Amino acid sequence: MALPQDDMGQGEHVFVDILIYGDSGAGKTFRAATAPQPLYVMSPDPTSHKAIPYKTPGKRVASLDDVQEVVNGFYEGGHGFNTLLIDGLNFLHDMFVQAVGQQYHDERGAQDADLMPIQGRLKVQAMFSRFLRSVIDLSQVDNVDDRVHVIFTTLSERLKEDDIAPFQIRPMIGTQKMNEKFPAMFSVVSFIYARGGEDKNGNLDKTREMLFTPQHGVMAKDRIGIFPDAGEAPDLSEYLYQRKKGGK
Repeated sequence: MALPQDDMGQGEHVFVDILIYGDSGAGKTFRAATAPQPLYVMSPDPTSHKAIPYKTPGKRVASLDDVQEVVNGFYEGGHGFNTLLIDGLNFLHDMFVQAVGQQYHDERGAQDADLMPIQGRLKVQAMFSRFLRSVIDLSQVDNVDDRVHVIFTTLSERLKEDDIAPFQIRPMIGTQKMNEKFPAMFSVVSFIYARGGEDKNGNLDKTREMLFTPQHGVMAKDRIGIFPDAGEAPDLSEYLYQRKKGGK
């Protein structure tokens, strides 16, 4: 069910935050890029440009300073975008780990920036949590005209067999603890996967499907209740509010 339509044919003035996850090559970036235009992509993933439509505006980020510059630009307003897509949340987490590890290396003489004590790991978790919240909150900033849909993509994590299902699948965000706790921060969590098997012509069925409610040990949710429970991956622009260019 798409958002209710107003008298201008647009969805209600509601902006949402979404986490899309799946295996490498599952179509996360391509599907996220169907969000309302204009779309701005911030990409920590070094290979994401291969899946992003050519005309989609955005930039690759190589440092936390680059990341913060983009986010600050959205908070300053007047950006004219409908959606901010951060492509590769797990790669973004690696940036935080490297930055904190380098700080321990520089200030405390550690021999390896990748090795840090528990205090360092807790610092990464706290910094990353604050950052995610600051980005998610872009969908609810005070000035309605500056709000955007916020979409993150990340890889999936498959857990070992348990009593609930033969396996469990959940987003890969950072540490095991983050992967368990941080999905609760998002309004929508969706798992994307290739249908597989053969189509009616005997060819490999490459159709992508998405889950928006949990099934058989797969983590998913839709707190705002606008997406189908499961089925062929939708065009997100059919479900999300679109601010007209040149208008409000």
